[in-house]
Amino acid sequence: MRSSTFLLLGACLLIAGCDDSTVPLSDPSKASLDKQLVGLWRHDHQNGVTYYHVGRLGGNAPDGVMRVVVVSHQNGGELQQPSQLIAFRSDIGKKSYLNVAGVSQEQLTSIRENGWQADMLNSYILVKYRIEDDGLLLWAMDKEAKKKAIQDGKIKDEIKEGDGGTRIRFTDTTENLAKFVAAAGDGLFAAEPLRFKRVR
Repeated sequence: MRSSTFLLLGACLLIAGCDDSTVPLSDPSKASLDKQLVGLWRHDHQNGVTYYHVGRLGGNAPDGVMRVVVVSHQNGGELQQPSQLIAFRSDIGKKSYLNVAGVSQEQLTSIRENGWQADMLNSYILVKYRIEDDGLLLWAMDKEAKKKAIQDGKIKDEIKEGDGGTRIRFTDTTENLAKFVAAAGDGLFAAEPLRFKRVR
């Protein structure tokens, strides 16, 4: 889970099987900005180090929608092509989650100029997060837990086999997805978090 989901979060969104859902956990137009997320974060991993530049998307985008620019430095000095994401917060009970989606520059520009368009994106990674004194903790969704929930008929789904492996993602409504995540709790996510250090 560590290597496939967050080693290079931006690149992962371009690979079939990385996303968790066709819909987010909440309406982005109603998302509140978590100001503690804004800034520069560093994630050290076995292939090098990746930096996440996080800030408000701005313009006519909803206040809670953030732009994330991902820059990865590989061992040996190779600098990867930067990628861009959007992310926004969902609070369910006492826990906070992030809806993360890969976007093109054209999509970013469209959201800034025209506001949020619900049908623009249909691929989200869902993570649980918590900010502590020593940094940011992210828990990726567990693939086996997703698969079991689908097999048990707890939520509408899509399971497809492809060259990139098995793609397992939820296809239910935002309302039903939020209810499912609330009921499933921590068991739906990886036991160990990934740790990000604040740079600024």
